[in-house]
Amino acid sequence: MSRGPKLTRRYELTGSDTPDDCLRRIGEMAADPIRRERIKICVETIYRLASACLTEAEATGKGTATNSVSMKIRHFHNELELHVHRHCLGALYRSGGIVALAESGGLQSHLLRQEHTIPTNVLAGMIYNGIKSREICCPENLCRFLLTQSIVTAVTREEDKELLGIPRSYADGQAPSTWRHTHPDFCRTDRPNRFEARPFLRYHKTDLHKTDLHKTGLTVTYWPTGETINLETETLAAHIRRVEQLPFYDWRAYFGSLSLAA
Repeated sequence: MSRGPKLTRRYELTGSDTPDDCLRRIGEMAADPIRRERIKICVETIYRLASACLTEAEATGKGTATNSVSMKIRHFHNELELHVHRHCLGALYRSGGIVALAESGGLQSHLLRQEHTIPTNVLAGMIYNGIKSREICCPENLCRFLLTQSIVTAVTREEDKELLGIPRSYADGQAPSTWRHTHPDFCRTDRPNRFEARPFLRYHKTDLHKTDLHKTGLTVTYWPTGETINLETETLAAHIRRVEQLPFYDWRAYFGSLSLAA
């Protein structure tokens, strides 16, 4: 299925990056009618696909099926410039390692990794169940959900390996290897918009039942303002309050009457 008209504006990695650079890009992307059309088509595709799924497993595709809702969410993230193939230049949240590289002029694509803070298969399950319960009843609702809960943190590959890519579990008896596809505060059967849930808790400890000695050591910054994120207490509501100030993350830019100057 077509993803829409071809983008005429691509962003290249220059080595350094500042909060002002990030905000400028996001403003340009919001004002680009081609990108807005591609995002709208992507949301409509996800809605149709999730509506047609007969089971939650079909929607999640176990994170690998190319035509699963989970994979289409990754395509949506691409349109927001969150994927490493887009150099993570749209990432609002960045690890300490990424911040250091950006400030020193050392950003290079092979050093980067996008980390889906809320895993895409979890989002896919929430969308499937939200459509079945009619809490997500149209593409407009879905667009708002995706824009507010598509949280991706840019990390370095070294951080991914040394701090995150280690055996961990969130519950007694859980296989340690499952952490990449699960979240301690979000699950596939959750209702949409649980504002008290904590997206970054997944990075806080390798085992939530153990002491501070088991903290991952990852630090995360909200890049546009330089605010340090408290991984243990930060809520979805706090994240939404930040992004709702950015027209790019306003669903009305794609399905409503929000006017954005080119």
